[in-house]
Amino acid sequence: MMESENRQELKIVIRNTTDFIKISKFIVQNNFNIHHPSRLINSFYFDNNFKDHKYSIEGITPRKKIRIRAYGNSKNFKLETCNLEKKITFSDGKFKIIKKWNMLKKNNNLINIEMLNHKNQILKKTLIPTIAVTYYRDYYINADYVRCTIDRDIKYSFFKLNKNNIEIKNTMNIEKRKVFEIKNKKNTELLLEKIDLHWQRFSKYSNGISRLS
Repeated sequence: MMESENRQELKIVIRNTTDFIKISKFIVQNNFNIHHPSRLINSFYFDNNFKDHKYSIEGITPRKKIRIRAYGNSKNFKLETCNLEKKITFSDGKFKIIKKWNMLKKNNNLINIEMLNHKNQILKKTLIPTIAVTYYRDYYINADYVRCTIDRDIKYSFFKLNKNNIEIKNTMNIEKRKVFEIKNKKNTELLLEKIDLHWQRFSKYSNGISRLS
């Protein structure tokens, strides 16, 4: 598991069959192959008075998102199997930190201390549960190690954080659109010029908040 990564990310919202065909052609013509099997992702977001959501809507940088992430088709996850993630967006790229929930302990590593602080904020409820976002992700990579993904069957739900587990409540809203995302160290916009579609800011977290509010 990669614990931290700095990269550029650009997204295209796939609104219809025509968009999906263009994305599929791009994947084939640029020699992308399946990176690893598709999987179901469950992201549980935490916020303080929806500050991170507001920053995302307004496009303010730097901004962050704090989430617990789990994999698999379930409504109930043990925290010991989950990751704690922090995603920071800058004007020129994004930086993501991933730590196993049950491995976060005090030490002299500044990143561990930072993530442990967020873990304690969640446990003390100074960071409040907001929404869960569940979706299937398809993974692709080419010979230049450029990665892209397609997120589909996106669902927005409320969730409950317990002492040792996290529980998805009833699904409240389903996103009919898919989201294509390309990830690279640099020159990401040049790659997307090969697709006759425009990239845009799209946050599943903020979109879910807007739908459920």
